[in-house]
Amino acid sequence: MRSIEPTADWGYDAAGELLELAERPTALVAFNDKAAVGALRAAYERGLRVPEDLSITGFDDIDLSRSTVPRLTTVRQPLEEMGRMAVSLLMRLLDRHTVDTLHVELATHLVLRGSTGPAPRR
Repeated sequence: MRSIEPTADWGYDAAGELLELAERPTALVAFNDKAAVGALRAAYERGLRVPEDLSITGFDDIDLSRSTVPRLTTVRQPLEEMGRMAVSLLMRLLDRHTVDTLHVELATHLVLRGSTGPAPRR
């Protein structure tokens, strides 16, 4: 595990560190799609095949996730619903209404694409 800024460059650096470990991981789950794109580049530069040697997944389902080779498996968030809920909560707070809870869970959707596959045999 690595804590990084959510950028492709930081994803590249963190993935590079992990891929140099004696026991190289068979999968990487990135903070977001940008970091996952950096991980794809780190794998490519090391001659690793995605997904045959390494699975990589991102989070957000931004346009970039459909432009990589292979296309990036990712998790889609309900952004419109998140926005509606944020505005509703803000309006309640501005109107000085009591808010029972500030923790809300929304459903996400796994978007399977070409960057993930079965774990390689060791």
